[in-house]
Amino acid sequence: MGHESKFKPASDEAKKFIQDNITIDNLNVVGTLGAWNPESVKEYFTRAQENGITAMSLTAAWDPHRLEVLTTYVARMQGLIADMPNVVSVQSTADIENAQKNGKLGVMFCTQGSECLDGNPENVGLLSRIGFSSVALIYNLRYQAGDGRYMADDIGGVGGLTLYGRSVIDQLVRHGIPLDFSHLSKPASYDAFEYLQKTAPEHPIIYSHSSPEAICEYPYRNVTDEEIEMVAKTGGFMAISIFSIMVAPNGYGPVTMERVLEIIDHIVKLVGIDHVALGSDDSDDNAVLDSWGASADLYPDKGWVFERCTYAIENKIPTDVWEPAKTWAAIYDAMKAHGYSDEDCAKLFGGNTMRVYKQCEQRNRQHDYVPSKLASYMG
Repeated sequence: MGHESKFKPASDEAKKFIQDNITIDNLNVVGTLGAWNPESVKEYFTRAQENGITAMSLTAAWDPHRLEVLTTYVARMQGLIADMPNVVSVQSTADIENAQKNGKLGVMFCTQGSECLDGNPENVGLLSRIGFSSVALIYNLRYQAGDGRYMADDIGGVGGLTLYGRSVIDQLVRHGIPLDFSHLSKPASYDAFEYLQKTAPEHPIIYSHSSPEAICEYPYRNVTDEEIEMVAKTGGFMAISIFSIMVAPNGYGPVTMERVLEIIDHIVKLVGIDHVALGSDDSDDNAVLDSWGASADLYPDKGWVFERCTYAIENKIPTDVWEPAKTWAAIYDAMKAHGYSDEDCAKLFGGNTMRVYKQCEQRNRQHDYVPSKLASYMG
């Protein structure tokens, strides 16, 4: 993860581009895995700030975490930020723009699942006031909002979105928070898209950290072209996660720059440059590799993750999650050499994310909310 990543060579032009433009990591798990290590987190933040990363969205909770876990993480992280003059909490696009202008790293929060609402969708209002950039409904398995990605047909049955899940969507629309489809089962994704099309078609959907199933073989996590097209229809984006287990050929690293360009090209050809972004899923800690390699039962994916993590541990091979501070300038160089323009790169590195945030902020200002749209949806 973060400490095992290596800096990839980049031109001075690329480094300047990253410094001069808004660059946003749509999902990061720094400080959430393993033991809390404030010095490690501070080093990670400092590296990001010094290398021009404008903002990152930190996972405050994932299912089955409850609200207490989320608030504890946020309080701990905000306390750490208060001691770092070059790191700031951001709650709006204006805050992000100010962070970039002043050369600071902006920190915001997100969730990977909605169990952290403690069964009350109105707790989305609390997340809005804290400054959450996105909320995912479900993390991998079966929870109150519905079924996650690992509940695949050939593993043990799969369901879609529940009425509770639809109520959470109502609150996300009300408070102007993007809905994250990452980790949702395919039926849940289709259900959520259909519900939004009928109740709030202007509300954007995102994938904060995923990759296209069409070219990335991992069978229980990546997303179909149809799902990517659904997200684009709402004005949202697909943020690519460069994690070898998810995107390397057959899940065995390392991930090459050619592979990254192949993924970007696929999404751009499918839905256009306006609907692609980056979400590292990176951390300052290697605990995820150790835990995934400790038990074949952790994820019901027929041993895919377990086998690849075990292989990486035994052969001392990095899992090759691309830390933004160390790799994004190199991605810029590769994109330019591949024929992408500066305007294209600006959209991918942060412009598309900012557009979606502004779209949601406009909705939040209007606040034209009806207590529940479920009744009209169900007829």
